[in-house]
Amino acid sequence: MGAWVVRRLRRRWGRALVAVLVLVAVAAPIGIWRLVEWKARSATIVTIIIGREGNDGHKSFSECGHTRFRWGPRFDYDVAVWSPDGSEVYFTDQGDLQGVTSDGSRRWLTAKNVSSTSFAVAPDGIHLVYAGCRPETVTGADGTKRVLTDQTGFELLRVRRDGRSVEQLTANVGVDFYPAWSPDGRRIAFLSDVGRTGRTGARIGSASGALLTLFTMAADGTDVQQVLDDEFLMLHQPPQWSPDGQHLAVVRYSQGDVYSGVEQQGRELYVVGANGAEPRRLAADVVSGPSWSPDGQRLAYARAHADEVALYTIRTDGTDEHQVAGIPHWRGPRPNALPTEAWIDTLAWSPDGTRILVRSHPEHPPFVVRLATGETTQLTIVSIRYTDSLVEEVLAAAWSPDGTHIVLVARDYSKSPGPDLVATVTADGTDAQVLATKEEFAPWQPGQPKVPDAAACRAGVVVRDPDGNPDLVMDCLALVEFQQALERRSRPTWSADQGIDAWDGVRVGGTPRRVEALVLPDLSMSARLPGALGKLTGLRTLDLSHNLFWAEIPAALGSLSQLEHLNLGHNRLMGPIPPELGELTKLRTLDLAINSLSGDIPRELADMPNLEEIALTGTQFTGCVPPGLPLRDRDELDLPTCEPGS
Repeated sequence: MGAWVVRRLRRRWGRALVAVLVLVAVAAPIGIWRLVEWKARSATIVTIIIGREGNDGHKSFSECGHTRFRWGPRFDYDVAVWSPDGSEVYFTDQGDLQGVTSDGSRRWLTAKNVSSTSFAVAPDGIHLVYAGCRPETVTGADGTKRVLTDQTGFELLRVRRDGRSVEQLTANVGVDFYPAWSPDGRRIAFLSDVGRTGRTGARIGSASGALLTLFTMAADGTDVQQVLDDEFLMLHQPPQWSPDGQHLAVVRYSQGDVYSGVEQQGRELYVVGANGAEPRRLAADVVSGPSWSPDGQRLAYARAHADEVALYTIRTDGTDEHQVAGIPHWRGPRPNALPTEAWIDTLAWSPDGTRILVRSHPEHPPFVVRLATGETTQLTIVSIRYTDSLVEEVLAAAWSPDGTHIVLVARDYSKSPGPDLVATVTADGTDAQVLATKEEFAPWQPGQPKVPDAAACRAGVVVRDPDGNPDLVMDCLALVEFQQALERRSRPTWSADQGIDAWDGVRVGGTPRRVEALVLPDLSMSARLPGALGKLTGLRTLDLSHNLFWAEIPAALGSLSQLEHLNLGHNRLMGPIPPELGELTKLRTLDLAINSLSGDIPRELADMPNLEEIALTGTQFTGCVPPGLPLRDRDELDLPTCEPGS
């Protein structure tokens, strides 16, 4: 009896299970459609988590709602950004915001879960703002941590360049992204797809959650202001501030719903006052973001015609539109796309106003257009994996602040996720220098000494009270320059988390406070002796003996007017003694022994009023010894004494 009951239940449960599966198969598409329809009509965005945890456990962007945006056009390109002083470059690698010094000497992790298109460096060089997944916890400037209960959506966050003190600037359901700092660093322009109360008091934004409007806010996230009315539906592009900070240039959709054939939508270039005043349409059929000329008088952009895509410039009043050059190898959302469906990811005016950088397709080299002639120069770098080939894809490109170099973030033939190398080339496409490779993207880890940098010298950590100690800030910058000139393996372990007076070999004193001594003997430091040492004009003692410094003694050391003791002995220095050392009127001891120095001994050394001892043994000097020179080991220097007057 019991067995019969079990068999009956199994048959019934089996039929019930089949019925449930059939019902799910039929109803699921309807249910999903209803969910999507409800989501499109709801002012509150609901994100379905379809992403997966990465290798290090941080979220993929689908968990923040990023994947709900269609191509419209393709907004998943990468961005590279220089620091304002040109000493650092920032880029993203699979959601990690990485920094690298412009000489390739150091890399670090600044933030995680960052949109590759949405970050910017502040004019002070210390902070960055980025769009990223809402974090589980945020740490304020005072060090206190706060737990966030909802991690869906993109928010704008501000972080120190070294990854410390993450502050959440926006807190909205949905997406806030594409931030851009004003030139004075006081405000941040950005795009948002969430409803807000605008200037008129009306609720703005789109229920679909994909139509973007333009806002600005104070750099601390307060004083949020709507710049354009909600009928101005912004393209997914960072707003561009004018050089004087008075206007913003944006690209907007000209008509229709973004979800309805987005690649067919018209796109228009507008200029608007930073306070929303007088929006002015400059051009139609725009297929790139805009770029201001350095003088703020013109804008550059790409424009499409029926049969081509070309580079244009126009005056900010909408007059004098000028075609500069054609743009080949543009890409569209599908095969056989029309030029009006194209999108040019990168278009940037050079700092000197003479050229424009264009990246039209990742699989084709970016190029520089000379405005005066329309002549183009391609920028290519050799693959580091296959030395006889070119890098296959350049993901991002950007001018250095001085316009002499362009950084290229590239992917190799390996087709691995994220970039494979970061390199710089000169503006004419020569002198490629690799700053970092995929294998070297590992970020700084706690417990390892961090190399200080220019921003740290001004941030009040390395130099406390920087405003009250400007000379010490300059000394710190000189020490950083000295350190970065050394080979990486031989650098002193100075940390950006310590005060400068705690750095090995550095002594600070006096009023006003200065670096008075730099004593770093026997550390195997290797480099051409850096001329940056000449900037440490408060030095009284400089001891770099028993190292591996080579090349000539820099004449800049003649600027160390307070120097009393100079020891460069037991190195690999060569060439003559610069006569500028004779200007060190306070120098008491000078040790240049055991080097490959050659030539004549400058007579100026014998005229130094306070020199008590000089060591020149083990050198290759010729000629004669100036009379009165206080040699430590006269007998070992097999040279005659100069005749008076010779």
